[in-house]
Amino acid sequence: MKWIILLMLFLYSSNCNAASVREDIEAKIAHDNGLDNVILIMPNNRLEKSEFIEYRYTEAPGRLIITFKDNDGSTQTIKARFEEAIMVPSLEKTLESGEKIDPNFLTLIKVAKSKAGKNIITSEDQLTDTIAKRRIHAKKFININDVTKPDIIAKGKEVKMIYSNKSLQIESRAIALESGALNSFIKVRNIDSNKSVMAQVFNEETVIIGAR
Repeated sequence: MKWIILLMLFLYSSNCNAASVREDIEAKIAHDNGLDNVILIMPNNRLEKSEFIEYRYTEAPGRLIITFKDNDGSTQTIKARFEEAIMVPSLEKTLESGEKIDPNFLTLIKVAKSKAGKNIITSEDQLTDTIAKRRIHAKKFININDVTKPDIIAKGKEVKMIYSNKSLQIESRAIALESGALNSFIKVRNIDSNKSVMAQVFNEETVIIGAR
């Protein structure tokens, strides 16, 4: 048992050291190039098995040569590259469809700008009061299509329907023909006229038609 514990501590220490070395190198490269963040792309596990010595840039943009010292003391060089990166919110644990996004389990990860499409979530505010629409893996960037707001009006519920413009406000009762989240648009049927219209969910009991 003692040897198992020592081995686990060694592996943990190695991973932490590797992560720390990578972060230091990326910070220096970002500073060299006047960027907020960069991500280093290189052969796997080299930082865990070697001691970093230095890096130098090549003539090709975004390319560099990194010098390491292996455990046997020999010096080696490998080719690597870097890309500008951004920090985005991610999950510390994998969530299944329907589970709520807990802000206490959010963390920041580094993502290459080239992989950060327009639908990637870049702020924790975008995840406020949301649930997973599908499985979301830990330590991966989150797409806006991966989450949704929970429904606060259920299909079939009777709601207050308010028609509003600058000079007039009319209230009536309606039946929700669809479920809907806060600020979403759902189809409702006016109980008096039996006509169906699109309305915006205002709260758990109310939908709005027209400008407020």
